[in-house]
Amino acid sequence: MTTSRLLSRTQFAGLLKVGDIVIPGDADLPSFSASGCAAEIDRMLPHMTDSDRDGLKILDELTNVPGQR
Repeated sequence: MTTSRLLSRTQFAGLLKVGDIVIPGDADLPSFSASGCAAEIDRMLPHMTDSDRDGLKILDELTNVPGQR
């Protein structure tokens, strides 16, 4: 699994989960997580507004399953 210097491990996992919901992939295209797009998150975060970055950090709360940290 690719990691991020700026997001926690659970935040990064949340990004992949939500990305796969939005872009699940099919026979012709890869899923979000398989595409490798998330590997660029550290490059993109500095260009995002504070509110957009905060929204990504909320993924940790929304996708956290108790006992799976």
